Amino acid sequence: MSVEQGIDTLAKDQVELKTQLTDLKNSLQKEDSPSQEIRDDLHTVQEFLEHFHSCDKNDCEITDLKENVSKDWFLKGIGIGKQLKR
Repeated sequence: MSVEQGIDTLAKDQVELKTQLTDLKNSLQKEDSPSQEIRDDLHTVQEFLEHFHSCDKNDCEITDLKENVSKDWFLKGIGIGKQLKR
């Protein structure tokens, strides 16, 4: 698999994950009389998404996840840039 194919695959996976989380949130919100379990799940999904977008603490697992993904993309970009210079 080439670097570009790997990047495309990773990008598709990220889009699919975002779509799945959004669909889950929407389906949980549409419940007419949600059970306590559904209300808890909805709260957890919303809490995760809000935290993912707003947290900047250095010792947070979610922030670490976000930073690791950013680092991976940065390093892949460097690798692609080097390949294109050749």
